[in-house]
Amino acid sequence: PHIFFHSLLNDTSRAFDVSRLGQSGVDGFNAWMVTTGEFDQLIQTIYDAGYVYVRLRDLVVETTDTDGTVHFAPNTDLRLPEGKKAMVLSVDDLSYYHSYAAAGFPEKLVLDQDGKVKCLYVDADGNESIGDYDVVPRLETFLAAHPDGCYKGARGLLAMTGYNGVFGYRTDMDYLRQEHLMDDQRAWLNRHPDFDFDSEVAEAKKIADALKAEGWEFASHTWGHINPEWVGLEGLERDTERWKMNVAPIVGETDVFIFAFGADIGGYTPYTHDNALFSFLKNQGFSIFCGVDASVPYWVQTGSDFFRQARRNLDGYRMYYNPELVSDLFDAGKVLDKARPLPVPEQQPYHRGGGDVAQQEAEGGLEHIAQSAAADEDGHAQQAQGHVYPLGQGAVFRAQQRPRQEHEQHLQREGRPGCGHPQEGPHRRQGREQSGQHQLPRRDVFSLHTHHRL
Repeated sequence: PHIFFHSLLNDTSRAFDVSRLGQSGVDGFNAWMVTTGEFDQLIQTIYDAGYVYVRLRDLVVETTDTDGTVHFAPNTDLRLPEGKKAMVLSVDDLSYYHSYAAAGFPEKLVLDQDGKVKCLYVDADGNESIGDYDVVPRLETFLAAHPDGCYKGARGLLAMTGYNGVFGYRTDMDYLRQEHLMDDQRAWLNRHPDFDFDSEVAEAKKIADALKAEGWEFASHTWGHINPEWVGLEGLERDTERWKMNVAPIVGETDVFIFAFGADIGGYTPYTHDNALFSFLKNQGFSIFCGVDASVPYWVQTGSDFFRQARRNLDGYRMYYNPELVSDLFDAGKVLDKARPLPVPEQQPYHRGGGDVAQQEAEGGLEHIAQSAAADEDGHAQQAQGHVYPLGQGAVFRAQQRPRQEHEQHLQREGRPGCGHPQEGPHRRQGREQSGQHQLPRRDVFSLHTHHRL
């Protein structure tokens, strides 16, 4: 299996405070995050079940031709200790977006006096502390006590965006140039008049190097948290350029692409180079691709020049609505935090939002639509008319090439997954069985982002 998390909820009194965040903000965190208490129970239960963390590329054998062409084959000789089972882990969006500011997330990743990666955390009273306030340091502490919980020092993949910087450091060039800034970015800069871009980048590089030393690896989650099929080839090209300009110099090059929104660039059949999005990503050096599908324990697909694996989201939505889909790993009823407002809200995939359009920004064939939201002087978002993304000006992309409904109909005609309910539908299951594939990647939405621009 390949499981993944977003950043952890440390303070449920803040994360679930409607008066502070608005209903949509609370709903988003309730659906897509787990609390620190839930996380601790999850990793203990997974460990007790005999799972060990492996690197994603431990699952394949990779060879390279003299011309640089990469080939993959299943690794049929992965020799784990007796009684152990392989588990891949990833963590999405380790950037500490401005949209997280009022909900009790860490400020940033820092190094403690021993050079270990920890979190800088500010509690509700403004007191600062350094400790295990998110997945990375919390898992490190667990594995220090349970060293047999990982295979050859493996940890997990960190799926990185770049539009708000990385690890809580504001490393995107927009902050330096003060161009294309959203309201929450301007508010942050106003609160930090001593902002030094070079210092932010240097500190972020130290964090990246320390994470690599601990066994963590990096993946692209796109710069702007985009769905490639929504923005099209032109949008993907521009977004990838920005990821390579703003993120890769800090975390290093990677060949792993973890789709945002649980999206994908194809159905259950293998990718081909007739797919312009796949061909472009291959030319950019990406060969390993991960979508989302929690309908069966695992799904992998090995092509001659690519490898795909579906991930399973462990979060409030999954534990509340589909406990049977995680029963092989843990008992959701025992794990679910009593502080969660119930029922966990149903989330509609690809929420386009509602209310008034707050910002429209046209750049090179894409129209950027920002939802209506207001930010107070502390940068905390106030609830605005219609659905808003948690804590900020939720901006999403709309590809000019095809409206959503037409796009959905197009996918259905091709027998490919659309943006329906976040479970595997009968058409998906039938197609998977006919093709002999293990599982079809699901497309979920994770609407936790303040803006997604190119």
